[in-house]
Amino acid sequence: MDGLDEQLGVVREHQWQVAWVHFVHERFRTAHSATDRRRRALALALSSLTDTVKLDELPNLGVEVARAYAGLSRRTLLRDVEALGQMDLLHRHDSGLRVNRGLFLAFLPWRYEGMSKHRST
Repeated sequence: MDGLDEQLGVVREHQWQVAWVHFVHERFRTAHSATDRRRRALALALSSLTDTVKLDELPNLGVEVARAYAGLSRRTLLRDVEALGQMDLLHRHDSGLRVNRGLFLAFLPWRYEGMSKHRST
């Protein structure tokens, strides 16, 4: 049973990742500016993390995010984080930032309680 539970957790995590990528792309469907592309890249990069991330670590989440924020000010990063927060794509916690998994988990084909066993929100 433990092996099956673990495998089910892996499958659910993959389902969540695919659903999140589609969800983020849908939220930015009509947005074509460099700012929107940068914010979308940040939201997608955050989705692969299980823990919260400090603001200063955000530009180092991946090559695309690093390129997007190269040469830009901390103020730009703060504005982007604020915008993603207003879109409900991420949440601020005392320990840092994290994507808002609860935003659409209720609509996925598993119970929220089962998901939290394998990864916290």
